[in-house]
Amino acid sequence: MTNIATALSFNLTGRRGVSWGGVWSPDGQSLAFLSDRAGVPQLWLWNADTHQVRCVARVAIHTVYAT
Repeated sequence: MTNIATALSFNLTGRRGVSWGGVWSPDGQSLAFLSDRAGVPQLWLWNADTHQVRCVARVAIHTVYAT
């Protein structure tokens, strides 16, 4: 993540697993994303105020891509 106002960068995933599909909340305060950092794909949430990441769904997520 890079703050374009300050140019400060940090890694929100802790370099664990693979993360994808990030989507910002309408108010810009949270970023929801899928990650397999705990061994199986799950839904995670990053809080812009606290810079904390937490798992919000402890069930395995199965993604399906339609062509």
